[in-house]
Amino acid sequence: MLILKKKELENNPDDSVKYEITMQCPRCRNEDTFILNDGKVDIASKSEKTDRVPNLDRVL
Repeated sequence: MLILKKKELENNPDDSVKYEITMQCPRCRNEDTFILNDGKVDIASKSEKTDRVPNLDRVL
């Protein structure tokens, strides 16, 4: 998955920044969105379309 957009949303209680990440599959061009730093650093929310937590090691 490739990152298309990284939108800053707000600050978390631990002073980390919450981001909305929009990613795209390079083969089929489908897009999906998830929240990074959801409450604290390095916590990702479930993505909107797949309803699964993305593997952050595989997002480029």
